[in-house]
Amino acid sequence: MPPGDPGSTVDWEVLARLGGTPVMLKTVGRLESVCDALVAGGRDPETAVAVIQDGTLPTQRVVVTTLAAAARDAAEVASPAVVVIGEVVGLR
Repeated sequence: MPPGDPGSTVDWEVLARLGGTPVMLKTVGRLESVCDALVAGGRDPETAVAVIQDGTLPTQRVVVTTLAAAARDAAEVASPAVVVIGEVVGLR
């Protein structure tokens, strides 16, 4: 469930403060609310984000951006996609 959804069981503020590398599936349609929730919870807006569409396939597409710009930069990315957030993105 996306941030703000009454059925969501994710504590987005805690997730933002934990650091580490969140990896999210089925998130591209909710990318703006997810990134906004992480930034509101204290995550640096300049935190690296990779959005990977069709991972491991010949049609793979990777958008590398930041939490602040992810929704805009990955607007053309379609499911299936994986969202990776954190310093590990810089290791690709």
